[in-house]
Amino acid sequence: MNKQKLIYSGIAISAMAVTALTSFFIGRISSAQHEVLREQKSIATTAPAHETTWTCSMHPQIKMKEKGQCPLCGMNLIPLKNTAQIGARELQISKYAEKLAEIQVQAVEKREVSMEISMLGKVNFDESRLKVVSARLNGRLDRLFVDYTGVPVQKGDHLFEIYSPELITAQEELIQAIESAKQMQKSDIDLVRESSNLAIDASRDKLRLWGLNPSQIKEIEKSGKVFEHLTKYSPSSGVIIKNI
Repeated sequence: MNKQKLIYSGIAISAMAVTALTSFFIGRISSAQHEVLREQKSIATTAPAHETTWTCSMHPQIKMKEKGQCPLCGMNLIPLKNTAQIGARELQISKYAEKLAEIQVQAVEKREVSMEISMLGKVNFDESRLKVVSARLNGRLDRLFVDYTGVPVQKGDHLFEIYSPELITAQEELIQAIESAKQMQKSDIDLVRESSNLAIDASRDKLRLWGLNPSQIKEIEKSGKVFEHLTKYSPSSGVIIKNI
């Protein structure tokens, strides 16, 4: 029991000794740093231009009046040949070292900087700008105005002509609906006149959904005849990249 107490007491005394030594060294280093700062200020204000200043090769901020050891790392101080005041962010080297480093100096100016970088990659089309033009109905392409890839087209240019029995039937339905509506205008029954007008609108919508533009539909109504072929126009400007 007494041995355990002695051991514990020895550990406590050792810990206190380590703490005391640590505090001593820390206090000594802090004192040394403050002493260095005071001495540097004294050198900057009182040292003549011809007096040799000693510095540390590892800590160039250290500047002492006399030869000795660095207070931070303990290395021997070396003489500082040029005693001109240098800022903390400045570096002074000899002419020979400057030549070896190939240092170039140029006035700062504001301008755009560009650089060519060679890289490997793959060029592809922007999917958000691709458009597919289809016939929208069964039929036969009798004439193709853009017959190879790479053809530039503008919005409204003709692309192809298609023959379709369904298209012929839809045109006939529109013409018949218009003729029927003209006859029903003489009727005294409002429901009959409205139904005939609805039949015209339904025939127009069918042609519109199949890709005919308003001017083509008006041409059918005005001429009163059926066109065997439908001309498809480009909905936007671009370049043909594929024919299917």
